[in-house]
Amino acid sequence: MGNKKTLLLIACLFMFSFSCFAKQLSFQIVQHDGSNPDVTEQSLVFEDEIFDEFFNWGYIVTNSEASISTSDEDDKILWSIGVKEAIEGSSDYFIQVKLYYELSDDGRVSKLTKIEWSLTAVKTGDILTTRSMKISSKNTSINELIDISVLLVDDIKKSLIA
Repeated sequence: MGNKKTLLLIACLFMFSFSCFAKQLSFQIVQHDGSNPDVTEQSLVFEDEIFDEFFNWGYIVTNSEASISTSDEDDKILWSIGVKEAIEGSSDYFIQVKLYYELSDDGRVSKLTKIEWSLTAVKTGDILTTRSMKISSKNTSINELIDISVLLVDDIKKSLIA
């Protein structure tokens, strides 16, 4: 009976040791949408889905507050704030996700047209990867946004693994 308990204890310690070395990452959603002065539900859906997807893959995840940007200068300021928060939170990586919206043809609704993201190593401050995705869908429903966010996380994970 003692051997079974010992083996079970060793197996549990082995399994739990992996969780001690989980990568920690922090991310920030930056919304570019001239027609909305506030963070939209679409952007918040992305924030929730990115958080959930990385958490489900075993990452320790934190995020900065979703923000509005009107220029590259705003993006740089927000990036600096996000990296500082990632450093304070002992994150390994910081990901800034920029969501670009344009008014639909009828001028009533903002549609997601492009996503840009960058991956930064927090310890060095080096930007490891910068990529973009064009969104060609004419209708960005909540379900489509969820699907797009899953594709985005898959793309980011490839850079984290490399």
